[in-house]
Amino acid sequence: MDFALPSLPGLLAALDSWLSLLLKRIRLIQLACFLNGGIISTITQRAQIMTDAINVENEQRYVDELKIQRLLAIYIHNLDDGKFTENSELLKHAEFTVLRDTAHGREEVEQFFIRGVQRHEDGTPRTWHSVSSALIDISPSGDSATCVSYFTVHQELEGFPLQPICTGRYYDTFEKHDGYWRFTSRNVVPRLMGDLQFHVGAPVNRAQME
Repeated sequence: MDFALPSLPGLLAALDSWLSLLLKRIRLIQLACFLNGGIISTITQRAQIMTDAINVENEQRYVDELKIQRLLAIYIHNLDDGKFTENSELLKHAEFTVLRDTAHGREEVEQFFIRGVQRHEDGTPRTWHSVSSALIDISPSGDSATCVSYFTVHQELEGFPLQPICTGRYYDTFEKHDGYWRFTSRNVVPRLMGDLQFHVGAPVNRAQME
């Protein structure tokens, strides 16, 4: 049986058609790769932006917590040094409550300390306050916060050996004003008490304790 071979022009035409189809498929593949690459790049960029925003927010909250912890420390340093005026300045925008007694503003708070805390020969209460287990919560807006912390007070005087005299909790609120944190309230709630005869200005009503 004889087979007729295709003519050369026919072969060239078939090859042309096949190459044209192949080029179209290559271009489609390149276009798909380009589009996919753009989508992936966009997703990656957006994910990075979100990650950066979260990191900035977390860093700011960490800084805010450190600043609030500093306020907690300043208060007890002032108190143990007998610096009632400085603590009244620290609390000038706050409502200050001990048990059921409350003071507002710089002058009231200073008088509250003068009447309520004994200062001895060296001008201090001869106390050593420690603050621990502070739970600070920053609001979602970042401009207010709450905190609850433990406090422990030790005291030592001539004839009165060093000993713990009181423990309790501080319940605090804060606000950020012009970029600075400040107290808006402090509630001092004693929990366990020892010998307070050389510390407080008046006997404590234990029925008002936590």
